[in-house]
Amino acid sequence: MRPISEIARNTKTVTIIGLTLWPFTVRRRVREVLSIMAPGGGYVAGASHDFILEETPVENVVAMFDTVEEFGRYPITTSS
Repeated sequence: MRPISEIARNTKTVTIIGLTLWPFTVRRRVREVLSIMAPGGGYVAGASHDFILEETPVENVVAMFDTVEEFGRYPITTSS
């Protein structure tokens, strides 16, 4: 798996929920994406392609949104 920092620099979008990730891994990756993409303003976190695939585990979706809610408000801080 390529590092998120490389993906973010190259595409400006990152898919993090994944079908095979555990919720704690989703939380870690969301925080990593926020720390890379959000500083400076203008970053909007959300589902890719305007919807979430039905086979995505609900626990992963909840983990993503909970993490964005907790750590994705400006001003962004990268420490916990």
